[in-house]
Amino acid sequence: MKKRIFLIALLLSVIAISASALAASDTRQLNAAFNDIKVYIEGELISPKDALGRPVEPFIVDGTTYLPLRAVAEALGKNVEWDGPNQSVYVGKKPVISTPTPLNPATAKIVIITTDVTQNEEEYRSAQEMEKKYGEDRIIHKIWPVKFTEEGEQMIRLVQKIAADPEVKALIINQCVQNSLAAVQKLLETRDDIFLVAIQPTENPPDIAKCFNLILYADEIMMGDAMPLQAIKMGAKTFVHLSFPRNMYNALILARYGMLKENCEKLGMEFVTYTVPDPIGDIGMVGAQQVMLEEIPKIVAQYGKDTAFFTTNCDLQAPLIKAVVETGAIYPQPCCPSPFHGFPLALGLVSGTFGVVDDRVDEQSVFEALGTEDTSVTSSLKFRI
Repeated sequence: MKKRIFLIALLLSVIAISASALAASDTRQLNAAFNDIKVYIEGELISPKDALGRPVEPFIVDGTTYLPLRAVAEALGKNVEWDGPNQSVYVGKKPVISTPTPLNPATAKIVIITTDVTQNEEEYRSAQEMEKKYGEDRIIHKIWPVKFTEEGEQMIRLVQKIAADPEVKALIINQCVQNSLAAVQKLLETRDDIFLVAIQPTENPPDIAKCFNLILYADEIMMGDAMPLQAIKMGAKTFVHLSFPRNMYNALILARYGMLKENCEKLGMEFVTYTVPDPIGDIGMVGAQQVMLEEIPKIVAQYGKDTAFFTTNCDLQAPLIKAVVETGAIYPQPCCPSPFHGFPLALGLVSGTFGVVDDRVDEQSVFEALGTEDTSVTSSLKFRI
């Protein structure tokens, strides 16, 4: 039953936070109907009150019911805050509202984060070259922890330190491995003026797309079409896929695996799955690489030299290439298609042992070792070692 009708100048109880908050607002006359409206949250009747604990009654204006925001939000377990300067109400988490420092081309910095040289030399060296070309005061190279799947907190701290420098205007993560997303989400709580680039992200694509300005990704799924055809051209009768559970949990790698298997069967190649050690697992990188060196000859002895090998992990490329060369088997391509991925160390073009690389890569030597003079080649798909 309608109890009373009032003529009011300001809707003071709409948000029930502060009478002064609306002082600068446009003043209008509205007819508000108070009908003893009751508010239930999850089946429980609440008694709305303002910030001072005074009862606040809902009302209707032109057919729209107005509820006291603070009372309803707090009944739902959300904090409410009034931001006078911005004339805004925050319910729950506050948005990032920052005042970016002006871009000064003379002092702006770009940070590049890669894995270490033993996990993916190509990415590591590319960041070094950028530092060399533009100067360490402009290009800052940082490295993810080796066991990045287990050290998410350390990755978050690294990115927070980067965000604390107002002159950092771009962050490139190459590769964008597990836990990179959590680190960037933490960065976005305090900075929204850094241009974020994800290269080869391994986490949920929709979540990555929400946080990064630019995403670069090789079409790994379509490798499931390309590699079986390449293996056939190279004379393969068997295709061996080597991986481990951590990688196979990646939705894109799993999708590629399904395509590889399906296409190998269509082409008449036997498809064989092998589980190998994870380089960041219990036996470590060197242990996993040693297993590859020992197991590949056994597999070749079982299936023959007309066996093509592919592994999903960067750390395992060099020992796989070395074992394939020594056994005369077939290597269609690395996990990251490039003649500089795994080949330099496996072919002795840089000094060091697996897990430790001492010298820089001589690109011309790589091409010569691969039997080509075409330095425009960017994929190892055409090579048979």
